[in-house]
Amino acid sequence: MKLEDPLKLIGEIIYCSARFENLVSRLYEQIVEKAEDKSSVVSLIWLSTRSKSNAEFLDRVLKILGLGALKEECKTVIGLPWRVVEEIMSEVDSAECLSGESIVFLLKKLNAEDSIMSIETYHKVLFNLLGQVLPYFVAVRDAKVISEILQKMSKEEETHEEVLTQCFLGLSQKMDSRTRH
Repeated sequence: MKLEDPLKLIGEIIYCSARFENLVSRLYEQIVEKAEDKSSVVSLIWLSTRSKSNAEFLDRVLKILGLGALKEECKTVIGLPWRVVEEIMSEVDSAECLSGESIVFLLKKLNAEDSIMSIETYHKVLFNLLGQVLPYFVAVRDAKVISEILQKMSKEEETHEEVLTQCFLGLSQKMDSRTRH
């Protein structure tokens, strides 16, 4: 794909972002399903439903913009964040159940400081960027509205980051209190 075709690039990013949101949603669902203590991962249930909702919205935006399915491999378009999620999904698949300690370890990997950015930060940046450039390349009546919604989705990703951090901290505190007793 060449940068000379910005509409195709925007379409691929939206298409692959929807696929990635679904992938992240499935990861959160897998963790919840295998968690020993379901009450400690309720925030992941919420994050999963929000990711699914974002994916559905992005798929509808593709239709509104008249952009169909794309040929690029989404793992290539998204890059490292996609591979990290797949790796963690594989670990979750192989586990029979997940203790709080295991979930903390997985959440650390999901938001590894040595990776380019956390999973939720990735979409925060991407949705913001898409929201800013979309009106310049898309000639549909609702481009401005779609752009504004993408900007709001970017802000919502900040909340996702906070919720994920709270989940991590809550599980870490439970682990600390168990080791002290």
